[in-house]
Amino acid sequence: MLSPPGLMLQQTEALAQKVRLGRTEGCQYGEFIRDNVFGVVCNTFPFFVERVGHQDLAQLVDDFLLQHCAMEPEFHHIATEFVQFIQHGTWVNQFDLMVLEYEWIAFSTEIDQARINIKPCSDIVYQSPEQYTLSCNPTLRLVELPFEVSSRSIQITNSTPSNYYAVFRNAQHHVVSQKLRPIDVALIQILQPSYCSSLQTFQQQTEAQLADFDVRLWIQHFTHLGLLNINTLGE
Repeated sequence: MLSPPGLMLQQTEALAQKVRLGRTEGCQYGEFIRDNVFGVVCNTFPFFVERVGHQDLAQLVDDFLLQHCAMEPEFHHIATEFVQFIQHGTWVNQFDLMVLEYEWIAFSTEIDQARINIKPCSDIVYQSPEQYTLSCNPTLRLVELPFEVSSRSIQITNSTPSNYYAVFRNAQHHVVSQKLRPIDVALIQILQPSYCSSLQTFQQQTEAQLADFDVRLWIQHFTHLGLLNINTLGE
């Protein structure tokens, strides 16, 4: 509601103050709100929750309700504002913060409203590459992490070197965290953020700079994963 009545604003602020200050006697929604925030955090950031533990998480939720003036009540707004709260001066260490930020990226990718229309890459495409364009999945985010992510075992392990990942939603609406090599990152960045290159031009540029690199196999691999998309020129 863009212009709520004054009385509604006063009542909402009074309720918020009771929740923040822990005075929930006669405030039947106080514990409900706290449980709701706790549930959002647990469901959205399971890696982070596992690392900090139940007791510390409960304290973070209490601090969030007491100190943070949330602006929106919906699930994804609460998740985003919780991340913003942690980023601005809590006792959470830098490593755990990066875990939280990675999970927020995955969550944002999941709810991204971009339409996914990835088409399979066939040999016919390479017979007339000038008639096609090559672009990135519109939900794609490139991230550099100080840890490795295993989607199967849902484990995070410390790792000294940087690890590069492409986080995107595929045509089956699954969020994928695909580990990348530095050369993968460099080639993907050529096509970001929304630039559509002629398939022929991209092949020619890549082959000129990387003589021993099989760019056709690379394109087939990442279109199969759903990270890249090939469309007819003008589509």
